[in-house]
Amino acid sequence: RDVTADTVSHDVRMSDGPFFARMNAMAVVGMSARGKALDESARAELAGEIATASLDVVKRYTRDGVLTFPLTTNVVTARL
Repeated sequence: RDVTADTVSHDVRMSDGPFFARMNAMAVVGMSARGKALDESARAELAGEIATASLDVVKRYTRDGVLTFPLTTNVVTARL
């Protein structure tokens, strides 16, 4: 009962877009089944390849040296 659902949205801003792409790629690779099967060196190489392939997208969302993109989620609360 008393269920509410809200959509929360805001812009995320990163001063170093390529660094963000690299860290995000490392996280995704580290959590993936393929990444878990690789040694540390191979994981780093794969993350680097993904980050490099992402640079065009990073540039597209970068203005005045700041990577900016929207982040949206739904927050639902209820009482028993």
